[in-house]
Amino acid sequence: MNSQKTFILSAFFLTTILLAGCQDNGVQSATKPAQNTPSKSNTQQPAVSAPIPGMPDFSQNNVTYSATDTAAFSSAQQLKDPTFCDKISDAAYKEECKQTIANDTVLNEAVSKMDATLCDKLPTADAQGVCKINVEAAVKTNQEDLAQKQATQDEVTKSDQIVKSKDLSQCKNLEQSFVMSCELNILLNEALDQKKPELCDQATDPKTVEQCKTQYQQLNE
Repeated sequence: MNSQKTFILSAFFLTTILLAGCQDNGVQSATKPAQNTPSKSNTQQPAVSAPIPGMPDFSQNNVTYSATDTAAFSSAQQLKDPTFCDKISDAAYKEECKQTIANDTVLNEAVSKMDATLCDKLPTADAQGVCKINVEAAVKTNQEDLAQKQATQDEVTKSDQIVKSKDLSQCKNLEQSFVMSCELNILLNEALDQKKPELCDQATDPKTVEQCKTQYQQLNE
């Protein structure tokens, strides 16, 4: 009898130990269902894009627009035509479309005219600042282009004067892109006047020599 009690107690303690071991290892018992609690640190928040300067902030609306409205907005921007905005059914999206086209129109006009005062027509200080920076960049680019064109024109004038003087030695003082044409004009004219194609050999570049002789032959056919 005592041995039977000892066996029953041993089985009871063994069962208790096994259950405790299961809980320590993360195993849930049948009487306590598992609970999946998401960690706050692992919860991903949706990205919010920054509003366009000078435009109403519609980013918090979380609205999905129809394909028709989206196509109308895109066409209005591409064609710079606000009449396409009227095809948008969503009132807020339609207003955003019209404001976008209006802002783009002001920006394009200010840049094309290089007039920063036109930027003041934009609705916000940030949009005006963006516009004025674009105008400043356009002015600088235009100045650089004008300077380059003037430098090229000055070189053309200098080259023409050297050709008229027939001083072949002066061609080397020009920019490299003008040296060949300067030598070619002088040597070809001299070769034609004196009927001596061998004068072309005085050119510093073999390509100029070949071109000079080829044109001499063509003009004497």
